[in-house]
Amino acid sequence: MKLVLLDVDGTLTNTNSVDELCLIGALQSVLGVSDLSRDWSSYSQSTDSGIVAEVVASVIGHADTDVVARVRHRFFDLMEKSYTEQPELFVPIDGAQGVFGRLRAAGFPAAIATGAWHESARFKMRVAGVDMHGVAMATGDDHTERAAIMRIAVDRVRRWDGVDVDDVVYVGDGSWDVAAAATLGYSFIGVASTPQAHERLAQAGATTVVSTLADLESYL
Repeated sequence: MKLVLLDVDGTLTNTNSVDELCLIGALQSVLGVSDLSRDWSSYSQSTDSGIVAEVVASVIGHADTDVVARVRHRFFDLMEKSYTEQPELFVPIDGAQGVFGRLRAAGFPAAIATGAWHESARFKMRVAGVDMHGVAMATGDDHTERAAIMRIAVDRVRRWDGVDVDDVVYVGDGSWDVAAAATLGYSFIGVASTPQAHERLAQAGATTVVSTLADLESYL
């Protein structure tokens, strides 16, 4: 059966900008650093846990778990503060609301595989109105590597939902998503809301790119 895996930031929720601001802000606040790259593809792992571990290690010599935890806590504080002050930054991608129900109705089991931390992923989907009740999920809490997170999500669908998965499609918005899908031999559908984002995905090797999730089923 074909399984559909979906990313969160930039795919289900239009939260790439606020996520970037909060993560960079948390690192700067805790570590006292500046001039951090905002290009996630410049880090060895483009996940919350991977980026934070890499920056912490570069500053203090190793990925100290206590420091990482402080950055994470600060990140959640900034995320909640951002939502309180600017809820308009937490909106769904067009078609994301109800997408899991539509996929089920069309005969496609679905799950979430995101580099975001579990708590922030659930928060962003909740405030954006994306219902993920009963949907298996793997996050940056499970692994620092995106491909590993995707494998974990597939395994959970197999074990928890009893689905015989023989084909996987990953739906994401970043060049790192294209690379991870290719590494695992998964098909890929890109989500891009601007011509520039579409071009970046195409340059990364994506051959199918959509601007909305409203008609995702038709591409499957």
